[in-house]
Amino acid sequence: MSTSTTRVRDDDTTSRRRRRPELRTLLEEQYRRQVAGIVALSHDLPTSLEERGEASCRGDLQVTARLIDAAYQQLEETEAALARLDAGTYGRCVHCREAIAPERLEALPATRYCVACQAVKTKERQS
Repeated sequence: MSTSTTRVRDDDTTSRRRRRPELRTLLEEQYRRQVAGIVALSHDLPTSLEERGEASCRGDLQVTARLIDAAYQQLEETEAALARLDAGTYGRCVHCREAIAPERLEALPATRYCVACQAVKTKERQS
């Protein structure tokens, strides 16, 4: 590994360490919004058998269930990102261990993968 590559990685790691409180705040706020979203979706569920029957006929229950499932998946991603932050591995791709671009982390704070590895994962899912 060249000295310039080492310096870039060291600078990246140091930058992430300095930003750790800011990143934690961002992820914790995201977590709170996700929990609030799940609660709001849950309140929209019909409560009586009659309401459930009507909602089921319209397909509302399936839509709401899928939305809640997606919200739980996002919540799990945020929890995993907080765990990586605690472990000191946040900001590194869980597949290749390379640093994830700061711009990607800004856009997707809970992301696990760098752009290249995410592209491979997406392509595998589509196959």
